[in-house]
Formats: sequence, structure tokens, C-alpha cells
Amino acid sequence: KDRGTNAIGTALVEGKPVSINGSEHYLELNGFLSCAAAPIYMPDGSITGVLDISTDKSTYHPHTIGLVKATVHSLEKQLFYASEKQYCVIAKLHPSCEGLGSMAEGLIGLSEEGLMLGADRAALTYLGLASIDIGNIKFHQIVDCHWNRVFDFAQTSQTPQELRTHTDKRLYFDFMLSKAYCR
Repeated sequence: KDRGTNAIGTALVEGKPVSINGSEHYLELNGFLSCAAAPIYMPDGSITGVLDISTDKSTYHPHTIGLVKATVHSLEKQLFYASEKQYCVIAKLHPSCEGLGSMAEGLIGLSEEGLMLGADRAALTYLGLASIDIGNIKFHQIVDCHWNRVFDFAQTSQTPQELRTHTDKRLYFDFMLSKAYCR
């Protein structure tokens, strides 16, 4: 409010990674800075913080925003697994089978009834969903697969499953029971 455009505030307002360099800062006094920042999301879709890398503008490098994004993605995965005890089933997903297990896979945490309790931004992007859908939508409402079948996959299957979303998008899923889940 008092300092104008900066990467931290802009990332919070926009809800996505941003880079603000030199004279792009509103306050001339901050014109010597180069800043890259990204919000850090909790699995429930709320923002818990912002990661920012600020340097002198003379040391600006376009890869800094990529470093910020990769670090935030890693932090969000750690936050997801720290919340694992509330999930019954964890679904890993990616548009290609080879993407499962990679840094780019998405994560969804599901309740015993199939309600999406948590998700990372990669999963939301792949599924065409928004943070507001977390806690408000069941798995069978987004993917053409009955919940009992998903639960069976989580208990028995060791192979990824190719499933279609209700928008006819093909995605690969790897389902597993949460370590904290006891039935």
C-alpha cells in the first residue's frame, strides 16, 4: 500500500509468480532491485506465504523466476505430504504416463467418500479446476471413473491408470492409500 509495485505484493494480488525489474518498481527508491516472487499455496488452496528472491538489478537473470517456481513447487509438495493424515487416497496425475513420479506430476488428496480435500496447482491445472473446488467437488464429478473403482486401484494396482476427465481430457493416474489411512 505504501511502497507500490513490488514482486511480493504483486504475487499475492495476482496469485501467481511474477518478476519486477528495476524501473518496473513503482517506488523509484526500489529501482535498483530485481525481484522474482511466487505465492506458496497450502493443499486446501489458501496462500501461506511468498518466496521472493531480490537482487541488485545489475545481476538480474531471467532464470531466477524459474528457480522461484521450482522451489515453490517443491515446498508445496512437502506441504501436501505433511497433510497426508487427512487423506484416504492420494492420486498422482500427469498428462503422460512418463510424467508420473516427476517434478511436474500433480497431487490430489481424497477423502474416504472421494471428496477432494487437497490438491497442488499442477493437479488443478491438469484438471481445469480452481482452488475454490478443493473441498467442494468429488472425484467422480471430474473424472469418468466410479469412486469404488478408484478405491480398488489404490488398494491393489501397481500400474498407472489412464482416465478421462468429464471434459474428455486423458490423464494418467497413480492411486495409493494414504500411509495414515486405516480401514
